This record gives sequence, structure tokens and C-alpha cells, in this order.
Amino acid sequence: MPNDSTILLIGISGVGKSHLAISAISKLANVVHVQASQLLKEELAAQAEALRLGSIQENQSILVTAFRRKRQNTTGTLLLDSHTIIDGREGIEVIPFAVFEAFEPKAMVAVYDEPQIIAERRNSDLSRIRPQRTAKQLEEHQARSEKVGAEYATR
Repeated sequence: MPNDSTILLIGISGVGKSHLAISAISKLANVVHVQASQLLKEELAAQAEALRLGSIQENQSILVTAFRRKRQNTTGTLLLDSHTIIDGREGIEVIPFAVFEAFEPKAMVAVYDEPQIIAERRNSDLSRIRPQRTAKQLEEHQARSEKVGAEYATR
């Protein structure tokens, strides 16, 4: 992977993207883990649950600006932990392709897990407020995320 490139790590909330990223960067040189939600929190000075209450689509342009700043100030490969869909107050919202295009990724990796395990992980994580979803709903969300991710990777 060329230096100063970006790898996107995508999947639904609670699937284990951050855990995988932390494990990967411990074994790779010049790779920096960046969470899209953390970039937004820093830019908006907001708590994670407050991000769900604002306009998800408006937040994406803010995310792109924050990402570009991070990219300019970071040497090495960025492993960006992000979503293709977000389970927001209006239901599932698809992140526009233009956002992913702005990241200029060299690769995209989709993370999956068993829906029941994701549900248990989400329920046990008290650090973040997430909508309560059944394993069946999470299975549907993963399928939708996969479809969007495959479309974006093809583009």
C-alpha cells in the first residue's frame, strides 16, 4: 500500500470495526486508525449520541472537511473506520457516494459478524446510545450495508 493512502473499513455500528482496526495497526507499520465518528465529534465538539440527532447528511460534508485536514496532517496510511449506512432517527440513511469518493480510498474492507453477536455487543456497550435492534433487523442492515459497499467499491 502506498504511503499516505487511505483504506476504508466499513460495516454497521457494533460489528467490530474498531476492534479489528486496533488489532491490525498493532501489526502494521505506518498505519493510523481514524474513526469517522471521532473526526465528527472533534469537529462538532459533540457527544456520539448527539451526532445521531443532527442531520446525518449535513454531517457528511463536515466529515469530509475533517478527514482532509487529518489526511494533510498525517503521514502514512489512514485506516478509516466508517459506515455506508447509518441507523438514524429517520431510519436507515445511505451515506452518499461523493463522501467515499472524497476519501480517495485505495481499498475498502467490509466487516461482518453474526447478527446475534452484534446485538449482544451493542447491548453491552454502555458508552454509546444506539437504537435497539433485533438480530433480524441487524441482518437486514448488514445486507444493505454490503450492497451499498459493493456498489461504491465497483465505482
